[in-house]
Amino acid sequence: MVKKTAESRISAARAISIIHRNSVIFLENELKKYNIGTGQLMILKALNCNDGINQESISDFLVTDKTTVTKNIKPLIKEGYISREKNNSDRRSYRICLTEKGKSIIPEIYRIIDEWTECLLAGFSAEDRSSVLKFLEVMTGNACLAARKRKDN
Repeated sequence: MVKKTAESRISAARAISIIHRNSVIFLENELKKYNIGTGQLMILKALNCNDGINQESISDFLVTDKTTVTKNIKPLIKEGYISREKNNSDRRSYRICLTEKGKSIIPEIYRIIDEWTECLLAGFSAEDRSSVLKFLEVMTGNACLAARKRKDN
C-alpha cells in the first residue's frame, strides 16, 4: 500500500490528468475499428455541429491550435470521412465537410461518448451528474481564460 503524502494526494490537475489518460485509452480502443483517433473524433463532432466550416473555425470551436487541426484533418480525408473544398466566398480558405461516410458514423461516435460518460458518472445521482457537468463547464472556462492570459503575457 502506498503511503499518502502531501504530494500524492489527489488534486484537480491530477484527477483531470488521470481521467484524460483513461479517456484516451477507452476512446482509442473503441475508435480503432473506424481507423480514427481521439483528435479526429473531436473534428467529426465539430463538423456535426457546424458542417462546412473552415479549419480556423474548427480550431476556435475545439479551442486548439490550427496545426493540430490540420494534422487531424488529413487522416479523416484519407479515410473518406470528410472532404476539403474551396470556399466560394473566400478563395484563400477551404470548407471542411462531412461526407456520407462521415455522417454515417456520427451516431456510433455519440454512442461511444455516451458510454464513456456513463462510466465516468456511474454512482452519481441525477442531481450530482448535473452539478458535475456544470462544474466541469466552469473549470473549462477557467482553464481557457488562464491559458489565454498566460499566452498574452
